[in-house]
Amino acid sequence: MQIQDAYINRHPHHIPLLFMMDVIHGYRTIFPAPIAQGASFDPEISKRAASVAARETSAAGIHVVFSPMVDLVRDPRWGSRSRYGHDKLQHRQRHPCHN
Repeated sequence: MQIQDAYINRHPHHIPLLFMMDVIHGYRTIFPAPIAQGASFDPEISKRAASVAARETSAAGIHVVFSPMVDLVRDPRWGSRSRYGHDKLQHRQRHPCHN
């Protein structure tokens, strides 16, 4: 938090910094790639991994994280590294709002 304090003290409007990080595989605890988690067909594994990563990043003072997305992109240029795969059932299990 030294960076935050130093910045706020020097900034005339005292606007805090927003710290962001890519945590697709976890933060301090590293988890399997999302495509491997998807291969388990067990959404609870992904939920627990995301919960651990959320606690670890929050404790480190990180405000925003970029983590695996839940989508069904069919464009081959995008690949599947940060997603759980292309299975529609998995998509519905991991994100029921997008049925």
